[in-house]
Amino acid sequence: MKKLPVELRQLEYFQMAARLRNLTRAAERLHVSQPNVTVAIKKLEHALGIQLFDRSQKQLSLTPEGNVFLARADSALHTIHDAILELDDYKQLQKGTIRIGIPPMIGAYLFPRIFSSFQQQHPQLSIYLYEEGSMAIREKLEGDDLDFSFCRWQHASLSLESPTIIR
Repeated sequence: MKKLPVELRQLEYFQMAARLRNLTRAAERLHVSQPNVTVAIKKLEHALGIQLFDRSQKQLSLTPEGNVFLARADSALHTIHDAILELDDYKQLQKGTIRIGIPPMIGAYLFPRIFSSFQQQHPQLSIYLYEEGSMAIREKLEGDDLDFSFCRWQHASLSLESPTIIR
């Protein structure tokens, strides 16, 4: 795989400078010095072999190529941000509490084996079980007092996601 000539920091500096149309304000917003932003953007332009900003006027403006690159940089940075958030979600599964609603029949017969296996795999997670009838569980789910449940309803609420079970 070919090494990319661009660093993430350069994309972030470029994006901020393009949005604010000012290197000094971009540096202030990013909490870095203005020369750092200038150098990073010049290195980015050199690596790409293209000028991204028109510096002939007092206010910074994007070249046509800069506009195209900004759209791609925005998309790339957004994707990276989403990936980081998703990884944070996985890290949160290392500790915390899961609130589960279960009807009495599942609670008595099926759930102890599932619970035991899950606790062995995820010892840092606490599980709160709410064992009640399906209507009470549904109310708790709709009130966001439970994370999920093992229930079946004739008419699922629009506010609840319900997987399809293949028999």
